[in-house]
Amino acid sequence: MRRIFLYIASTIVMIMTVVLVSVPCLASPASEVLNGASNVAESKASINDTITNVVNILMFLVGAVSVIMIIIGGIQYVSSNGDPSKAQLAKNIILYSIIGLGVAFFAYAIVSFVLSKI
Repeated sequence: MRRIFLYIASTIVMIMTVVLVSVPCLASPASEVLNGASNVAESKASINDTITNVVNILMFLVGAVSVIMIIIGGIQYVSSNGDPSKAQLAKNIILYSIIGLGVAFFAYAIVSFVLSKI
């Protein structure tokens, strides 16, 4: 189970890295010229919209993975049959899923705050 959790976490990190690297490419001056953007305010709105869309998609993915991991932890807890090590593993999965969801919400709040100030 730990391998699955690590695999899911590393996949999320890789997807976030690819998205964060590709966002500046979407807002390059060449793409603005091709799209006919002549106003700086229009390009800033475009960048903010793009970042907002990416953050919303990532929040959906993090929320879905967190709910799935909470369900898996609950199933493991119920099926532990009184084995303390399996029960502790299930509790840790649930705890780390909730902590990860909280961190994601705080990250969303920070990104929303920064985008509102730009």
